[in-house]
Amino acid sequence: AAAVDLPASARRVYRFRSPDAQARADWDARLRAAQGNDVESARTAFVGIVADRPEDAGAWFNLGLCQAWSDRNADAVAALMRAARLSATVGDTRVEHAAEACTLAEIVRHGAGAEMLADDLRCALTLAWTDDLGDPVDTLHRLGAYRVLAGAAAEGATGLGANDRGLVEWLDRPMPRPELIGGELDPSELPRVRATMLEEPGKLVFHALSPEVLRAIEQQIAYLLGWRFRPLDRRTSPLPLHLLDSAAWQFRLPEELTPEQRADLSRRAVEHWYRDAWIRLPRSGLAASSRPGQTGIARSPMSAAIDLMSGTDPAARGQLEGIIRVREELASRPAIVAHAGRIDFDGLRQKLRLEPPREIGPGAGASASDLDPNTLSCDNLFTLWRDAVAPDEVSRWAESLAAQYPDRLWEPRLRAVAESVLRTTFATNGPEAANEWLDRWAGAARDDDDRALVERMAVEVDLAAFGDEEAAARRLVVLANGPSEDPELLGDVAGLLSELGDHENATIALSRALKAAERAGDLALAARFWDELGRPLRDDMGT
Repeated sequence: AAAVDLPASARRVYRFRSPDAQARADWDARLRAAQGNDVESARTAFVGIVADRPEDAGAWFNLGLCQAWSDRNADAVAALMRAARLSATVGDTRVEHAAEACTLAEIVRHGAGAEMLADDLRCALTLAWTDDLGDPVDTLHRLGAYRVLAGAAAEGATGLGANDRGLVEWLDRPMPRPELIGGELDPSELPRVRATMLEEPGKLVFHALSPEVLRAIEQQIAYLLGWRFRPLDRRTSPLPLHLLDSAAWQFRLPEELTPEQRADLSRRAVEHWYRDAWIRLPRSGLAASSRPGQTGIARSPMSAAIDLMSGTDPAARGQLEGIIRVREELASRPAIVAHAGRIDFDGLRQKLRLEPPREIGPGAGASASDLDPNTLSCDNLFTLWRDAVAPDEVSRWAESLAAQYPDRLWEPRLRAVAESVLRTTFATNGPEAANEWLDRWAGAARDDDDRALVERMAVEVDLAAFGDEEAAARRLVVLANGPSEDPELLGDVAGLLSELGDHENATIALSRALKAAERAGDLALAARFWDELGRPLRDDMGT
């Protein structure tokens, strides 16, 4: 209770909920019949109550408390999530009950047998590193931008116990150039730490906060080292409770900032992480299953919000509020407030439609739905599309982008918009309308890569509409051997050909994709394609 570095939900005192009027007599009889007044006796009593009254939300919550108090955390999570779902079906008066159950489930899923249910993880990869491999940074510099921290600075930055040789942070982008720092930096321009690297005698240890990120880095290192790549150990464990928000703080700030600028940009960077990245990450705490004892399929906050808005899952409101509340508690700790000020989570709630959206525009009085798409720039429309959650909003901004700026859809960041328009149009108005969009984009195509992308999307429309796999395969073979040098597109073509059973041409497309990625200097894509090709031997590795 005195550990101020823990979220408030992990420090508070929990007590049993009272029964509903119709359940009181049953509860009284069960609890009086319990042998003793300890936790185990109460747990046994509530096991019997929920067996006879499976729709009793209060009994499920109390059972969850007993399971947690007796170090049965996996069972506690299941009982608490069941209580939350039942509370959500009763009506708005029980939304707080559902949120409380989900908040507590977020805490207990991080230990005492529930580790496999944890959503916030730390991962480690240990590689053998002999002297003949040279300096690790020199050998692995193609992993991207990096920072070298030494001694105490390294330990203070990560808490991982860096040795005297220091710690290397591999970043997702370089630090902004000094001449750009004078204005107000957007949080999206800040580099984020992909992984940290510690050098120890005979080995390197990489740490990351995402299994997917660490797997991608391992794939890239394997590509760079070839047969010299020797992993020694891989492990994943839940983050400690006081570090559950570590991913939000993985941004790095330029040294040239004043203390006031650092505090302001830190606050905005954390808010940006939650609203732009965190909402897209699948979480077990948002599983959609309604069956007792089942965790269900993990959903992202955005997916859960869509299910809530569509009315398909009213319980998502309590789940979302529960997991947001834990993050809000972590951000409210005195040390965080002193460093970055009060971090706004209401904006996140509004984006997920847990609260009404804020009014925007001069003098307020307007919301995003009131904006006229014809008056907005391409960048503004793209931002509205990226930030939209409700399917109708996503479609509205995507179609506005496609209609007003068809020539801009060939920019890499806008390709997802084109595919979003295509899927929506196909689902709503059928293949003929989708092909009309494709004809329009073909007319705006600038080069072979643009035309090949239109052709690849047309193949998907034809497959979905007519199921003609032979015709689709013929068109894909042309693309696999065509003039396009777009590695991502060639990789997509290889995937489609593989699904259609044409593995020979899929290999041709994938080999071309690998060479194109190498020429473009895209290590991530090159490593992925090399892995998919079965890691063939490479001459430049002396093999």
